[in-house]
Amino acid sequence: MKHERRIFIKNTLLLTGGLFLQNDTFSKTMIRKNAASRIRKEINTLSATDPDLLAYKKAVSVMKQRPASDPTSWSFQAKIHQNFCPHRNWFFLPWHRAYLKQFEEICRAASGQPDFNLPYWNWTKNRSVPATFWGANNVLMDSSRRINAQSKALEEMVGTINIEKILNKQSFEDFGSYAATSQRPTDGSGASGSLEGSPHNHIHNFIGGNMGSFISPTDPIFWLHHANIDRLWATWNDRGHANPTKTTYTNYIFKKNFNNASGQAVDIKTGDMSDQNALGYLYDTQLSGLRLGPVNSSSFAFISSTKLVNSNQFSLSEKHPTSINLTGFKKLYQSAFPQVTSSLPTKSREVKAIISDINPLKEEDYFVRVFIDYPNLNKDTPISDKHYVGSFAFFASEHGDHPAAVGGDMKAMHTPKLTYVFDITNNLKQLFLGNSENLKDDIKIQLLAIPYRANGKAALIAGKVEIVIAQKEV
Repeated sequence: MKHERRIFIKNTLLLTGGLFLQNDTFSKTMIRKNAASRIRKEINTLSATDPDLLAYKKAVSVMKQRPASDPTSWSFQAKIHQNFCPHRNWFFLPWHRAYLKQFEEICRAASGQPDFNLPYWNWTKNRSVPATFWGANNVLMDSSRRINAQSKALEEMVGTINIEKILNKQSFEDFGSYAATSQRPTDGSGASGSLEGSPHNHIHNFIGGNMGSFISPTDPIFWLHHANIDRLWATWNDRGHANPTKTTYTNYIFKKNFNNASGQAVDIKTGDMSDQNALGYLYDTQLSGLRLGPVNSSSFAFISSTKLVNSNQFSLSEKHPTSINLTGFKKLYQSAFPQVTSSLPTKSREVKAIISDINPLKEEDYFVRVFIDYPNLNKDTPISDKHYVGSFAFFASEHGDHPAAVGGDMKAMHTPKLTYVFDITNNLKQLFLGNSENLKDDIKIQLLAIPYRANGKAALIAGKVEIVIAQKEV
C-alpha cells in the first residue's frame, strides 16, 4: 500500500506540475496564461465569420480609405516600413514587434473591435498564401503578387527541418541577426542571421510584387507573415534562449518611428520589446507548452586572431557552382576543437562561415545554397547531405541603409553590401571528427545559385569569404 501511495503522489506531482516548482516553470507558465488575455491565432484555423478575420478585413478597408497623410492610413503605415525598418541586424526583430503592436492597436480602433488580435500565417504548416487572401473584390487581395493560390513556399526554407535548426540556435545573433551600431548602419556592422536570411527573406521574395519590396506592408499578408516571425522569436525564448543584454541593444530607442491609434508619433525602446509576455499577448501555439525562461544566455564573440579569409572577388551564376578556397584549415580546426584534455569547456566554441560584400541581381529571383567541400556539386545535390550548410535568400537589397533614409529621404540612400553568417560547427564535426590527424590545409566554401522559376536567371558578386572561430562569452 505504501508503495502504491508513493506512486500515486509521484504521478500527481507530475500531472500538477509539482516537479517543476524547483525552477518555478509551471507556476510561471500559469501566470503567463492568466495575464495574457490576448491570443493571436493561426489564420488557417479561423472560419470565414471569425471575429478576428472580420475585424481585420474591416480595418484594412477603413485604413485604405483614409488619406495618405493620415498616420493611421494604409499608405502611411506601409511607408513607415520603407523609411525606418532595420534589416540585416539585431534590431530587426524588436523593431518589427513594435511595428505589429502599434498596427494592431490601429486596427482595433479602425474596425471598432477592441478585442481584435492580429492572426499569423504559419507557413511551415501551410506553405500557400491562405485562401482568404485571394479573390476579386477582396480587400485582402494584392494583385501585384507573382504567385497564385496554389503556389507553395520552398520546403527547404520554411519546412520543419530548417525551422527546428533555427530554433536550436544558441546565440541571439545567429538566430535573429547580428549586432549593429544603429537600425540602419553605414559602418558595415550587422549581418543576416538564420531566421531573417532564410525563411523571412524567402517568403517576401516567393510572393513577390509589393511583398518583394520595402513597401511590402501594402500587401495585407505582410502583417501575418511578420506575426509568424514574431511567434518564432517568442518560441525561441520559450525554449530557454535569452535576448541580448548589452545596453547598445536594450537602451536603443526607435525615435518616432511608429504611431498610436490616435495617429501620434511614439518612441519605443528596444528593451521594452524583449519580453513578449509582458506585452500582454500570446500565440495559440504557446498555450500548451511550458516556458523555460532565459536559462541559456549564450553570446559568442569572434576570435579575430584565428580565422581564414579569401578576399578575392568572385561571381556566381545559375549555371555553375562557385568554390572559394581558404588556406590554413588544419590549424583553425584544431583550435576550434581542442583535445579532450584541454581545459576549454565543452561547447564553448563555434565555427562560423561569413559571406560578405554581396551584390545580387536587382531582380533577386533566386536563392543560394551553401556547401563545404562537396565533390561534383550541382543543382541535384541533396540538401540532406552533411556537406550542406544552409541557404540564404534576398529581400529588397537595393534598399539602402543610409541614416538619411530615417526621415524619409529615399534619394540619399546607398545600396548596401549584404552579409550572411552560417554556423558550420556541426558540419565540420560530421565531416572531420575522428580524422583530425589527416586534415588537409585547404577547405572550400561552395555556393550554388538556384532560380525560383524555370529558365530563371541568377547572378551575384561577392567580395569576401571567411571562416571564423567564435568563443562563448562568460
